[in-house]
Amino acid sequence: MPLEALVIRSMTGFGSSVKEDADRRAEVEMRSVNHRYLKVVQKLPQRLASLEPRIEDLVREKVRRGALTINVRLEERQAAPRFRLHREAVNAYLEDIAELQAVGGGAPASPEANLPLALSLPGVVRESEEEGSLPAEAVALVLEAVRDALDDLVTGREREGAHLADLLREHRKRLREILEQARERAARLPAEHRDRLLQRVRRLMQEVAGDVELSESDVLREVCLIADRLDVTEELGRLEGHLAALDRILAAGDEVGRQLDFLLQELNRETNTIGSKANDTELSHLVVEMKCEIERIREQVQNLE
Repeated sequence: MPLEALVIRSMTGFGSSVKEDADRRAEVEMRSVNHRYLKVVQKLPQRLASLEPRIEDLVREKVRRGALTINVRLEERQAAPRFRLHREAVNAYLEDIAELQAVGGGAPASPEANLPLALSLPGVVRESEEEGSLPAEAVALVLEAVRDALDDLVTGREREGAHLADLLREHRKRLREILEQARERAARLPAEHRDRLLQRVRRLMQEVAGDVELSESDVLREVCLIADRLDVTEELGRLEGHLAALDRILAAGDEVGRQLDFLLQELNRETNTIGSKANDTELSHLVVEMKCEIERIREQVQNLE
């Protein structure tokens, strides 16, 4: 599926493919996990190393974010493997063996005597990796397996992305419910603080037995100051706008992870402001609930492309 298709993808996934013809078998496995950018790690046989740029180009056509590990195996059925002697490794081994024999105090053996030992050491006999040893048919088979494994990976990431999007909508629904409760509570706060202020004023007036005169305008001014300090209407409105933006991003699809990262920062900022202004236990509890839901959303967003 091309990148232009507006779907939501997770960054975690697995894809595999096996392709065969009469002469060979190609196996490809891909695994992807979360990553800030696109990172591709290829584990190919040395004779397939020249295909790395072409494989990475295929990946970049369909994937934008995530750390991908690609394993490729190619088995030849008809042609016998061709081997060659790594002469530089043989000479290096012979020199090391002679030096060790000299350190031991004995006379170094001749290179001919040490040759069987040197030939048995790792890296001396290697499979031929000549440029012309990989037929065009083998290249086509490997790349076909890579494409199919990539399609399998993308399909799995889309399936997981759809599941995560459903979870995000559930958290958003709960967050909106808490927001409505906070809005209702915030609307009652000025009147409640006014009533408490008036009660305190009446008690004070009774205590001073009329020695102090307090005009209605003084009380009204103090009520207005309290209401202004407690007013979170703007913050609640911006939270509502951010939730609407979350809906639009999920509906649009495509590369939503980074967009939602920034949006969650704004949601957290407004929620923290409400918490700092709320001089009310009930509203403070609702702020805590909102922050918990935002954190749950953030945990899911970390998995999205």
